[in-house]
Amino acid sequence: MPGDARYPLNARNRGETASIMSDDTGRIVKLKSHIVIEVLLVVALAAYFALAESRIVGADMTFTAFGAALMALVTFWTLNTVGDVIEVVAAWVRAERHG
Repeated sequence: MPGDARYPLNARNRGETASIMSDDTGRIVKLKSHIVIEVLLVVALAAYFALAESRIVGADMTFTAFGAALMALVTFWTLNTVGDVIEVVAAWVRAERHG
């Protein structure tokens, strides 16, 4: 039966498949952008550590506060990116089970 949901080529299933595919594409694009930002933040943190190597902790409170804020931002962003990775993997596993 052409109108039956078991047939993957009917109009309803094509729309659902397109929606699922666009959701996956959106997740992957979001993940890629988060990974790029993650790399930039880690590079900035490495540069901060290189600059901080010759300084005494707390001697320059602005520099120390900047470093603490940068470390907090990198930690937050890393956890956020890990959440995105888990989301993409869960969607992939869900698609494999139902696919």
